Amino acid sequence: MNTQLQELKTRLLEVNDLNSANALLSWDQSTYMPPGGAAARGRQMATLGAWRTRSLPIRRLASCSTIYIPIRKPALRFRRRQLDRVNAPRI
Repeated sequence: MNTQLQELKTRLLEVNDLNSANALLSWDQSTYMPPGGAAARGRQMATLGAWRTRSLPIRRLASCSTIYIPIRKPALRFRRRQLDRVNAPRI
């Protein structure tokens, strides 16, 4: 398999795993978290968010993905939207 495609897949899987972990923490926060746990949970979620952002060097990822746009256009469009959301400035 092409190394750029493999790198792209690996990065996207890492980001998906981090998003899933963050979603689980968020769900737990709203359903089971004991009183007084908000500060620790916020720190945990911020750490996962930072890891997610660091795992996506956008320029490198974009250079990998542009090669495969004709092959997997819909899937990559969806992933690019996800990347844009991850790297959008927080308001």
